[in-house]
Amino acid sequence: MIIDIQIRDLMTSCEFINKRTSDFNLYLKRHAFDDFIIKMDKYNLVIQSGEAITTHSDFFRLYKDNIGIDFTYYERTKLRKATRIVLSKVKKSKISQLNPSYFTNWSFIKASGALNFGYVYTIGTSIVIPSNKIASMKINDLAKLLTHEQIHIMQRVPEIMTELNQLYLEKFKFIQVPNRDKGQISSFINQSYTSITNPDGLQMYGKDVTYVADGFGIAVFKAIPFMGIKHKEEDIKLYIVLCTSGYTPIHVYLIDDFIKKQIIWEKTIPICRTCATEETFKYYLTPAMYEIVKQNSYHPNEIYAEFMAKTIFEKI
Repeated sequence: MIIDIQIRDLMTSCEFINKRTSDFNLYLKRHAFDDFIIKMDKYNLVIQSGEAITTHSDFFRLYKDNIGIDFTYYERTKLRKATRIVLSKVKKSKISQLNPSYFTNWSFIKASGALNFGYVYTIGTSIVIPSNKIASMKINDLAKLLTHEQIHIMQRVPEIMTELNQLYLEKFKFIQVPNRDKGQISSFINQSYTSITNPDGLQMYGKDVTYVADGFGIAVFKAIPFMGIKHKEEDIKLYIVLCTSGYTPIHVYLIDDFIKKQIIWEKTIPICRTCATEETFKYYLTPAMYEIVKQNSYHPNEIYAEFMAKTIFEKI
């Protein structure tokens, strides 16, 4: 009897969405097109499709052809097992910000992996995952990945996001850039790079949000230098933009150079003395913090999701 209770306590409900699911096209229109695809600039349309796409409608047509694929029995079984591992880990962690109720119900959509760099990401309340990720990952690694993605779904709940924005300010030193100042940062980046449109870092309260560390000084972005149509995932790098207190960009660095080569103390502090403090750099850009979140260190949503997933699974 005790065994039955324990098993029931760790049961999760998994929905596997495909093209035959009721209102599937409407769901994609609302959560993929309206919340994500329409936010892509002309360069993202090309690099995230790998084709000479010029309109959002053309991208969406291609997108629908590559998503909503039927899950195999093996894939459904593996994902169900992974979600039960997640729920067990979340309950054992007793982390106050992670309510187990958010890790009980899951929704999955399978993608071909031909678009969006083959990334795993979320739209609406669903995790979009290519079949090769399910097949290739060990079960615990898959469970950790699903934890990260399910946290992104949590981040779309308004009351949770209100709390997280306060945490982002207090712990990660991120605040939102005023709308009037976002343009000059974006324009500076777009002179030489294509900043990757990420559906897990777009929507806050139904609007786009740009964050910078300490309110000014550091804007981090994931991007690809202008290189044509075809790109590999390894072409994507993290960059740091240093800004003045008025959000005027000054310089761009590769994040690896910025952190590992320790160029900040001699070169950037004198240039940017009015826009960021040495304490800010030490807090946000320590090698130790970078080692934890790695390529997820460019947006507070990603930092939080990765840090929590690793805390649960690796006890950092």
